[in-house]
Amino acid sequence: MFLQDNLSCSGNLVLFTQNKDIGEPWTRNVNGKKIVLWGQPQIWFNLNKAFAVGSQITLYYNVYSYSEGILVYPAIGAKFKF
Repeated sequence: MFLQDNLSCSGNLVLFTQNKDIGEPWTRNVNGKKIVLWGQPQIWFNLNKAFAVGSQITLYYNVYSYSEGILVYPAIGAKFKF
């Protein structure tokens, strides 16, 4: 099969809860917890044993903001193994 040795996936995913009241004056009257998500899934196409091209998507939910949206930062790249 063509993609058997040429396609690789990697990355990480972190999920945890955090208190909404973080000790700052603007969060003093807020109660409860919020879910925090951070992840970087990657997919790589190996052109040979040393060189690959691929993509990474960085995902943030409640990491850098208190909005209810997911922040998405796509990227393309190349990597060389020494």
